Amino acid sequence: MTGADLSHANLTGVDLSHAHLTGANLTDANLSNAQLSHANMNGAVLRDAALTDTDLRSALLCGVDLTGADLMYADMTDAHLRGAVLTAADLSEAVLTGADVSEAVLMGADLSGAVLTGSALEDATIPCPDHR
Repeated sequence: MTGADLSHANLTGVDLSHAHLTGANLTDANLSNAQLSHANMNGAVLRDAALTDTDLRSALLCGVDLTGADLMYADMTDAHLRGAVLTAADLSEAVLTGADVSEAVLMGADLSGAVLTGSALEDATIPCPDHR
């Protein structure tokens, strides 16, 4: 499914473990409760996608565009998100234990309650909180 156009698709609960979705267009797709562990999604576009409670353990997500995506409660343990764009993404209560988030852009992302234990965050763009 490399380069596939799955924009606006309803893929709720689908099992795409180990799938090859490199460069796929999943803009505004619903992948809530989906199984995407070990999937190769490098370079995919997931703008405004719903990934609530999705299993992304050990997924390859380098350079993906997750702008505005809903990743609430997603399990991204050991995922590779190097250079990913997560601008305005909802990562609240997401698990990123051991994930590589190096060079990722997290401007405007909601990280409340997210677990980042052991995550690599080198050169990631993370805004400082506003303490007025």
